[in-house]
Amino acid sequence: MSLDPASPQPQNFDSAIHEEQAALLREGLTLLAGAPPERRAPLEEMVALTEFLAERLPELLNEWHDRRQKLRASGKLPR
Repeated sequence: MSLDPASPQPQNFDSAIHEEQAALLREGLTLLAGAPPERRAPLEEMVALTEFLAERLPELLNEWHDRRQKLRASGKLPR
């Protein structure tokens, strides 16, 4: 993995990726509609996690940008 410090959006902060994953997982749940709850449980939890990440990542990215700006202003990070 490479890190581009100048990038306005670091890798893995794209909530669209997690929204797409949640949609795929929901399709899987549709296929398992008649399956026992214990078989559906892992997919249900993954849907919940990916939806959570999609919701929270934009806010976390904003928090990171604020923190990075403060670190740069203090000299702890290069500009």
